[in-house]
Amino acid sequence: GPVTQQFRGLSGVSQGVVIARINNDISLTAFESNVLNLLKDVEDLYWELSLAYRRWDSAVTARDSAHRSWQDTKTIIDAGGLPQVPGRVSPTPADEAQTRDNYFRTRASTESALARLYATETAFRRLIGLPVNDGTILRPTDEPVTAKFVPDWKSCLIEAMVERVELRRQKWGIKSLQLQLKAAS
Repeated sequence: GPVTQQFRGLSGVSQGVVIARINNDISLTAFESNVLNLLKDVEDLYWELSLAYRRWDSAVTARDSAHRSWQDTKTIIDAGGLPQVPGRVSPTPADEAQTRDNYFRTRASTESALARLYATETAFRRLIGLPVNDGTILRPTDEPVTAKFVPDWKSCLIEAMVERVELRRQKWGIKSLQLQLKAAS
């Protein structure tokens, strides 16, 4: 480290060129970690938006099916019932009320799914820096991968030991402390 005492680091030990470089590398890992977290958040919200669209699509299908069922039941009751066939029972006004209730329940579910979709899209837009109301619709085009995934745990462990930002930061922190101890000695 330098001979003068005005360049002391946070630890009170003179910060040499190597220690300063290691500290710079440690601060770069903080930036790298933030970038990786942002990418993970973007990917998570992308797939959450995809799921919101799937939920909304299925809610619309259920709503339309419930509406058709209600309309068919109402049409049969208004026409005076089904022709008399042994083993077949005509719907009653209670059945019509039940199918109508089911339709309104599925309609409310559809509106709730649409509200969740809008909230997810807004969160995604804010995360990636797009305006909330620019008039475009963000709809994921990728389909989730359905292939079976069998991880190779040994290679995952080796890759993690080499590539993980947190582990590299800790290794550099240890190296910096070792050099500071040497400088203090």
